[in-house]
Amino acid sequence: MIKLTEHRISTLLKVTALVNMGSALAALLLPQLNVQLLYGTTDPLTGLIQSYHNLFWLTVFFMGIGYLIASRSPAEQTALITCGALGKISVAVIWGDLFLAGNATPLILGAVSFDGTLGLIFLIYILYYKRHTANEVSEVSEVAGE
Repeated sequence: MIKLTEHRISTLLKVTALVNMGSALAALLLPQLNVQLLYGTTDPLTGLIQSYHNLFWLTVFFMGIGYLIASRSPAEQTALITCGALGKISVAVIWGDLFLAGNATPLILGAVSFDGTLGLIFLIYILYYKRHTANEVSEVSEVAGE
């Protein structure tokens, strides 16, 4: 089993940041190609649908910035990592559902796998970190006689 060290999580956060920001920029600069590749539609993006597309991908871009910030010191950014993990798992579930319903292309399964796996890894890290932090606090309290 691979140990989730702070260095490994930091590296994963940096990779995640780059993928998020790169994917978001591509989707924002080439929205029609994005929906054609992921959802198989050639319908033009207009109005409300275009706005939701932009909203989603801007959020992905800014979460990438959050991952980059968290990569500097994962132990001090557990709330941000938790939010990102839950977001990644949510997106993976929704995209998976879209695929199963026939509303997305097989290409989306790559994103489902990437986001779902990283979301779970980040949650495991947070749970591991909290458990170890609680043990350390308990050990310090015992030494201090509390």
